[in-house]
Amino acid sequence: MENKSYWTEQPESFNQYYANSKLPVIKAFVSKFLCTRTNILMQLMQPENNKILLDVGCGSGIHMEIAIPRFKRVAGLDISNSMLTEARNRLSKFP
Repeated sequence: MENKSYWTEQPESFNQYYANSKLPVIKAFVSKFLCTRTNILMQLMQPENNKILLDVGCGSGIHMEIAIPRFKRVAGLDISNSMLTEARNRLSKFP
């Protein structure tokens, strides 16, 4: 299964490429894309404090970080243990 190996073997480089890109235009584009996508998802989900969110394919936890204050509980799943570690680190500031 080629797709699985891509997502399990390269998550650090994937995350670092976008987070630390030396090309400001790439970083700006990705940042705008992620913010727009997250805002659309939040509108579609109609978050409420009594709902539970499961983020399948949570990656580094970008969507979960925004969702946590809006939902009763948020959980994430990902095929990559490395990306789950990234998500845990990103979300460690939340109780």
